[in-house]
Amino acid sequence: MSAAASQPATSEAKVIVATPRLRPCGGAALLSYGFRPFFPVGSIYAGVAVLLWLPMFYGQVAISTAFTPWDWHVHEMLFG
Repeated sequence: MSAAASQPATSEAKVIVATPRLRPCGGAALLSYGFRPFFPVGSIYAGVAVLLWLPMFYGQVAISTAFTPWDWHVHEMLFG
């Protein structure tokens, strides 16, 4: 029996090359996806809105509207 016959047959592995789904972004990571700028803007808006809403809720600042501060709060919690 020869040396080649005693060794197990080696199979060549097939190499599968995946197609990239996204193009690489050369700019800022914040702008690499369309939704990313909305997260920091949303968090800034949330902080500013609370600071503006609290004086209105306690009646220190009056706005000319048909809704009371409580009604605005209910509206924003439901539809916000």
